Amino acid sequence: MPNATDLYYRIEIPPSLHGETMLLTLNGDTLNGANEMYLRFGDLPSLVLFDLAHGEAVSGRQEIIVPELTTGTYYLLIRGNTRSGSQQNIRLLAEILVFQIRKVQAAKGGNGGQITLRIDGSKFEPGMTFRLEGSNSNPITATAVWYVDRTRAFATFDLRSHPPGFYHLTARKSGGATTTLNNAFQIESGGSPLLLTNFTAPANTRPRQIVALQVDFSNGGNLDLLNPSVILSSLGGAPIAWTIQGLDEQKTELELFFAEKSGPPGILRPGSSGSVIVYARADAALFFTLINAEVK
Repeated sequence: MPNATDLYYRIEIPPSLHGETMLLTLNGDTLNGANEMYLRFGDLPSLVLFDLAHGEAVSGRQEIIVPELTTGTYYLLIRGNTRSGSQQNIRLLAEILVFQIRKVQAAKGGNGGQITLRIDGSKFEPGMTFRLEGSNSNPITATAVWYVDRTRAFATFDLRSHPPGFYHLTARKSGGATTTLNNAFQIESGGSPLLLTNFTAPANTRPRQIVALQVDFSNGGNLDLLNPSVILSSLGGAPIAWTIQGLDEQKTELELFFAEKSGPPGILRPGSSGSVIVYARADAALFFTLINAEVK
């Protein structure tokens, strides 16, 4: 496949596959590739107009999962790029998935508290239960489950008092069907959450100019952060607000609440991250600090 070349594929879904879950996998240059995939039902996709797209920012291997297929025609756009040479060999696979757990994030957590896992798979349904099963421990049943769709759910586990080691993850439907991902998760001794932040602001600006400020956040620990927040303080007195219109209120402090996009409410899971955008007006010196981080 030559670099920066668009390839289109047509995928016909018969009535017998309506409602099934389909996985599309593109395998290319795993070391140097930066490949892209875009899928659209009923019409050709583009780089800006599509129903579903690849998940990795820069990767030779990409995948798209369709939670529930619709009878009809899907169109797939593939664009390949590699830093090694001008073309690459690719392999494209479309498959129908059975009820399964495909991957778990995070892969490890400490036995000093609770952890919420993002569980990706296929043919999930509301009312499912999850549990961790280890050879040296009683099964650990999830204390809370958030069903997202047929391919994703979140489950919270209380790991306190459970011994370190590798654990299988089992999902059970209300009708009794089960599936297990072996050695899906590792319990470590102790552990704690860790809120990491990074603040970005323009180095220079004209008087009265409105600028965007970005606060990046993540949980660098191995346990959940509950309701994490910080206070953004404008030390120089320049107003800050969530919106440009709000700058007229002349606030110099904002409480920023951190949450994972599309994740469970009030929880920042280990490994999860995000960004918050606020605005400032250069009525005074642009000096800011993040203070009073709260971890509950």
